[in-house]
Amino acid sequence: MEAAQFNMILNGMKTSFAPFKILSVGSFTFSQPLIADQARKGWVIMATEYLMASFPLSRRVMINGEFMGTTNKKLELESGVYEVTLGPPPNFIPEKYDVDLRHTSSLMPMIVEFAEAVG
Repeated sequence: MEAAQFNMILNGMKTSFAPFKILSVGSFTFSQPLIADQARKGWVIMATEYLMASFPLSRRVMINGEFMGTTNKKLELESGVYEVTLGPPPNFIPEKYDVDLRHTSSLMPMIVEFAEAVG
């Protein structure tokens, strides 16, 4: 175990953390004192989640009304509820997905599938 000093940008504010112990096991690093301290202060620690919008063609992906990437590529988002749709032209189905993005990983992203609309 080793002591460390960290700086973090949280909600647009730079925050420094005093030294604490880090425990590494394989590829995982645990920082329980940091997490417990932030929980006591009422901070919410958001997990990174992964989403991929599948479509036969390359198309811009909209998350909550904002363009966030392209189809068939993994997107990184914070855990939460999102509306996922594609950019124009509106020749796809379904029109949108409402997803609760949780419990994903880089190797197992949530996949939402869009198809070309016929007619």
